[in-house]
Amino acid sequence: MIESALIESAAAQHDAIVAAILAGDPETARRAVAEHLAGTAAPLRGFLS
Repeated sequence: MIESALIESAAAQHDAIVAAILAGDPETARRAVAEHLAGTAAPLRGFLS
């Protein structure tokens, strides 16, 4: 199911963001957040239209 894959992907991205923050690596955290936002925008637009 597409929604399940999106949720799993988002969860993995969240894990990467948290790991980078806990590691004290702001640049990696910033990149991970940017990738997460870019990857989340399109499906959300689809769900909301």
